Amino acid sequence: MKNFILLFSIVIFTFSVQCGVQVSTTSGNGCDFYTISSTAQLDSEVGINQLPATTYARLAQSFQITTSDAQTVAGIKLRLQKTGSPSGSVEVKIESESSSFPSGTAVTGTASINTTSISTTESYYTFTFPSQVILSTNTTYWVVVTGTYSQSSTDYVTWKGTTTSTLYTDGTSAVFQSGGGSYSTGTLEDFGLQLVCGTS
Repeated sequence: MKNFILLFSIVIFTFSVQCGVQVSTTSGNGCDFYTISSTAQLDSEVGINQLPATTYARLAQSFQITTSDAQTVAGIKLRLQKTGSPSGSVEVKIESESSSFPSGTAVTGTASINTTSISTTESYYTFTFPSQVILSTNTTYWVVVTGTYSQSSTDYVTWKGTTTSTLYTDGTSAVFQSGGGSYSTGTLEDFGLQLVCGTS
């Protein structure tokens, strides 16, 4: 009986390490990787549908599963901040890659959060996909973020990131300018994101 209890405790501990959503590393194992260890690393931001600067209708960040096994992903956390009172939602999905940018082909359903739930103080927000998805190892995927609210110079949401260092060795940022018709390399090195594990 003691052996069974010990084994059960080890299994529970292992599960919590692999599928928890907060670890102190910028690269790790399982779905915990790409967690930002310090918010100080996120020194900049880009607005979604923000005027009058160059208006980006889509923001994106690439990443790879670097573990030896494919990972089941249930959602994603993004560090966001609201300015003013945009009316609508922020939507997130994961897409495959084509020619070093998002392909437009989603591998997940769309997850969304209403802008009324986003604070004017930056914080992580969890987007849960309609169903879990298994992501393959050593394959580049893109997190694509959009907003359903109108373009505005006073009411918008920003995604936090960094201009000074590369957070992810296997990722980069990209932007899609409104009316531009295609992606280009982002103004930030990386956006802050964190994958949320599902159940295998």
